[in-house]
Amino acid sequence: MELSLMLWLESRSLVDVNNSNLQSFEERFQDSSSVMQYGQTVPLPDITKMDREDLRTYAGLLASSIKGDDLAAERARILNVEMVAVMNGAKTDTELIQTIDAATRKPASDH
Repeated sequence: MELSLMLWLESRSLVDVNNSNLQSFEERFQDSSSVMQYGQTVPLPDITKMDREDLRTYAGLLASSIKGDDLAAERARILNVEMVAVMNGAKTDTELIQTIDAATRKPASDH
């Protein structure tokens, strides 16, 4: 479980870096770079001001940010599965691994 926690924390750091890079890029194309208030809608950058290379960069930053968010979410889900398994009485690594495997197993496709 400690490994899952460390992996989740590592992925959160990656998400923070990706989001920071994305925010810095977006601020170049926004009318305002003011501090956001809780619940406020994030202003989108004006993509009409971007040239072809800016759009490529933006697409890459967005993809990295989404991938990082997905990774962090999956690691958080696995950590949650482990915590629930421990609270339900799992005492060995084998029990934890079996629980994680069962919870994360992808259903076989019907192809």
